[in-house]
Amino acid sequence: MTVDKIKEIKCFILDMDGTIYLGNELFDFTKDFLNKVEETGREYYFFTNNSSKSQQAYIDKLGNMGIHIEPKQMMISSHVMIKYLKEKHPGETIYVVGTPSLINEFKTFNMPLVDENPDIVILGFDTTLTYEKISKACHYIRNGCTYYGINQIGIVQWKVVHLFQTAVPWPN
Repeated sequence: MTVDKIKEIKCFILDMDGTIYLGNELFDFTKDFLNKVEETGREYYFFTNNSSKSQQAYIDKLGNMGIHIEPKQMMISSHVMIKYLKEKHPGETIYVVGTPSLINEFKTFNMPLVDENPDIVILGFDTTLTYEKISKACHYIRNGCTYYGINQIGIVQWKVVHLFQTAVPWPN
């Protein structure tokens, strides 16, 4: 892309983890880039497909990194799903496989959540996943429930903690 083409862009929609920061650390270029966008009279928004946290959690995370935004600048995949369900499945009951934060996002928008016999199963990125949640979701889906996944991601980065370190020489 040429510099002239970049100058034509009026709004930037940016992914977050791995794009402007990694984990809890901003990339060196992030603040300079965002300042340049603002200085040139353009806008930027953030979008994440990670449904495990609330919109406010992401706003707070960015704030802790020195990036202060308005809620309208933070878009999350769970809000896209909620909007879709309100339009295409109004009043249908929902069982959510997800973190407490994801479930609270659905509650904030007055979505009809149930634990038994839902019309729809929502599968989110769940760092609190249990056998019970999976078992229920599988049962409902096998019995004909409509189901949707909020975010599909091929690679998930986890911090690995080694409890024991062993070194075994490679046999010759």
